[in-house]
Amino acid sequence: MKTSDLHAIAATLGGLPLLGCLRGSPAERAGLRYGDVVLEVNGHRTPDWLAYIDAIQQRKPVMTVRFFRDGSERTLELRLDDESQRRTPNQLLRELSGEDFDDGEDEPFLS
Repeated sequence: MKTSDLHAIAATLGGLPLLGCLRGSPAERAGLRYGDVVLEVNGHRTPDWLAYIDAIQQRKPVMTVRFFRDGSERTLELRLDDESQRRTPNQLLRELSGEDFDDGEDEPFLS
């Protein structure tokens, strides 16, 4: 699937296109992959990256992710290791999106 098609599907569904996961990351280990559309994290809709950042600030050791793949919605639990819980917003966005964001923050989220 072309990236432009994935962005269009994500926009229609009101979610975020997943462009890849870092190798060995909690997202990859949980089974998320290119082409998924993240609809909700920790019970919060994720129509854009700001909503995603708000959703992950709960900083739980397990994130619940609802996503769209192959015509249906699915839910999984993404277990965060200690290192993942200390990542900056920029690092977390890069992990789920496959893109590099400069959010200007280098501080980890507070627990």
